[in-house]
Amino acid sequence: MRPGIGVAQVVAVPKGKPKAKPSKADAALARKEETRRKLLDAARCAFIEHGFHATRPQDISKRAGVGHGTFYLHFEDKLDCFLSFASEAADELELVIATKTVNALDPEPMLRQTLLAIFDYSDANPGIMRAVLTDVSFMLPAEAQHRLPIQRVGSKQVPH
Repeated sequence: MRPGIGVAQVVAVPKGKPKAKPSKADAALARKEETRRKLLDAARCAFIEHGFHATRPQDISKRAGVGHGTFYLHFEDKLDCFLSFASEAADELELVIATKTVNALDPEPMLRQTLLAIFDYSDANPGIMRAVLTDVSFMLPAEAQHRLPIQRVGSKQVPH
């Protein structure tokens, strides 16, 4: 018999404390977060492909592989889901802009790098800018207007 054939190889297992099993509450929270992530990923695709008005909560649920009622455990309604999606996209864009403009000290280079960052983000995420810039403000009560991505970006100021 050749060495290594039919013989179990011994693998060294690091000594130390074994990892503790997550508690039931931790496991439930992880499942909840995973489901919300699936719903947001599905919503992102649906809103980009079909737009806000043509996307239905049941379309998002189906795409996420969860029951329709599960959607409402995570979001109040389609608008709440859309605003969560748009907020994530705004966070992503803000990170790209911050990275691109970190060395821009004067207004002109800051503006140039900001525009390049927006173009780069848009190229890397086709359709997202169109989807996020959907005007849903007419559906929001005044106290929720601050949740719109355009309000967040519009409130940022370029340093002088």
